[in-house]
Amino acid sequence: MPTSTKVSPLRHLVNILSDTVARIDEKYASANLEFPTLDKPFDGKDPACLLLSDSDVVPLASLIVAAADQLIVSARPPVQAVFDMAHSHTVAASLRLTCETSVAEILREAGPKGLHVKDIAAKNKQHPDKLVRALRLLATHHVFIEVSPDVFTNNSLSSVLDTGKSTEALFTQLTRHSTDDAMKASAFITDALLDPVTSHSEEQSDSPCLRLFKAKSYFDYLYTPGNEYIGARFHAAMGHFASSESSAAVPGGFPWETLSEGTRIVDVGGGIGTACEEIMKKNPLLKFTVQDLQSVSDHAITYWDQREPNAIQDGQVTIQAHDFFASQPVHDADIFLLRYVLHNWSNSKAIEILKRLREAAVPRKTKVVVIDGIIKYACTVDRKQIHGAEDIVFEGSDDKNEVPAGLLSNLGRAEARNYCLDLTCGCRMLGELNGQERTLGNHTRMMEASGWKIRKIYSPEGRRISHILAEAV
Repeated sequence: MPTSTKVSPLRHLVNILSDTVARIDEKYASANLEFPTLDKPFDGKDPACLLLSDSDVVPLASLIVAAADQLIVSARPPVQAVFDMAHSHTVAASLRLTCETSVAEILREAGPKGLHVKDIAAKNKQHPDKLVRALRLLATHHVFIEVSPDVFTNNSLSSVLDTGKSTEALFTQLTRHSTDDAMKASAFITDALLDPVTSHSEEQSDSPCLRLFKAKSYFDYLYTPGNEYIGARFHAAMGHFASSESSAAVPGGFPWETLSEGTRIVDVGGGIGTACEEIMKKNPLLKFTVQDLQSVSDHAITYWDQREPNAIQDGQVTIQAHDFFASQPVHDADIFLLRYVLHNWSNSKAIEILKRLREAAVPRKTKVVVIDGIIKYACTVDRKQIHGAEDIVFEGSDDKNEVPAGLLSNLGRAEARNYCLDLTCGCRMLGELNGQERTLGNHTRMMEASGWKIRKIYSPEGRRISHILAEAV
């Protein structure tokens, strides 16, 4: 009988990997650089490391991650694959231990030859026989290197946990938050969803994490006396997230420069106004109103007085205390801006926020720009299958990058961070706030229920956020 020429699923994935690695090699060769290895600490100023964030390299790296992870899962017995997933919390717990006990900093001071775990433990006051188990688990996952029995040193991954590097300090706080409060909250997700009292609730007071923290809301917990470190860590973590995902004026997002002079933008839940400041730098003829709670608005006035004192005096920027669940006081807005607001809230609460804006909007004139993530489906989707998406115009990276046949359309592991955030991690979604990241279908239904219609979606290259433009109908 003739031998089958059909390519096996494993070989197909290997071919994707081989072809994609060759394309990255070409990028590095053309730049006369060598691809960075895991063995050396990460240097964000090294041209070879900088190239990892290049807009041409990032999508190629995502293909490698997607294909490699699918290859690993396909090649293993299902029981073993699921077992590893079920025990992944041990990796997170080990990361937290090493962050809280300054292992990366201790190893940086020790130099490239590394340090015996007994010497590490003598510096951070840990039990060496317990600490070494966490370090070896992490080294097995390519975080730290065991250079000889019980002797460890930093590598590329562990070096980004080092708060001694100013550029990594906020990231370390994000890691600490994610492996502490967020991980603890995730442990209570199933309990909350099995409880008939809280399973269908969309109130923050019924979120899984509050079963653990015994507070009315996550923010009440943060500001409880005695939790000052946790609160400071949380805000530092969110500072890293905001700086890495920012923001309002990113190229490829909403084209603020096309707006006419005097256009009024109301930043709802805008904090101290950093988004408006960012837009204003390149568009000085626009007008802005920054709305948030009174306590935040007081800080906003100080912020603007120090950075742009003439902006408030000249009326270009107005600071206004406002609760976005109350009636919207501005009725002449051209654009309402909601940046990283709606994902903090359940559907019913998000619809309530949008309805207050719709009540103050002028039909077919007033628009809302929502800056948030759009979670991709784990299947191939024709947009005609998504309610309300047929007439939406899409611009940006979502229409550029085609996924090779055989891979998940959302690139699987390469995009898994977004789904982790949705459940519990750094963005405080289901686990901590009862909020959620949303699919395109979630967004269209939410807008429709509150009197808005999505007209256009901008997806900036290399960002996990989108700028969603909707019009009052």
